[in-house]
Amino acid sequence: MSYAPPAPPDRPTLRLLPGQVFCEREPHLISTILGSCVAVCLWDRRLRFGGMNHFLLPIRPSTEAPSVRFGDVAIPALVESMVSLGSQIEDLQAKVFGGASVLVAEAGGVSIGRRNLRLAVRELRRQRIPIVAGRLAGDQGIVLLQCTACGDVWVRPIVSTGAAAVAVAAAAGPRRRLLRRRVSRGGASGESVGNNRSEPCPTCGTVTRNGEPS
Repeated sequence: MSYAPPAPPDRPTLRLLPGQVFCEREPHLISTILGSCVAVCLWDRRLRFGGMNHFLLPIRPSTEAPSVRFGDVAIPALVESMVSLGSQIEDLQAKVFGGASVLVAEAGGVSIGRRNLRLAVRELRRQRIPIVAGRLAGDQGIVLLQCTACGDVWVRPIVSTGAAAVAVAAAAGPRRRLLRRRVSRGGASGESVGNNRSEPCPTCGTVTRNGEPS
């Protein structure tokens, strides 16, 4: 199972940094790296374009100015960007990624990652946008790649080694699946997530059947 397709020469990968939102009608390959942060990938199945955000914390404090570093700002900002480009809410679907517990100190309570994930689920439910797929990062970071032309997403875990990684894994303990069947943990070698097409995508070039690139 491959992690991601090779990008065609005329389709460079856009790197989305923490605290950013990206959405355009033109097709793009968007990549980001997640730890405790969460990324929401939206796709318009009627107009066939999408976008992504990458937020660090769930709720903006009342003392701070609005910023897409916070999930309660970043998710509405992405939705509004999609709508401004012609989307209708009923045509949107979401995939949610990230929410890892990457610090030992987080293990004693509700981690920032889990709080980020809960906020994403709650906000998407409020917006009435279905979550069709996703991956919890567990205690590992992940590399994420979204093709906005077809809505496909590929995930590869960042495998840590050494004593620090063992301590994090031991402290984290078992984790509840917040999204139940719709979100599960990624495999070690990387995988496509919620992808199912029989025709090649002109942007990423892949054909996916039952969630696996062929």
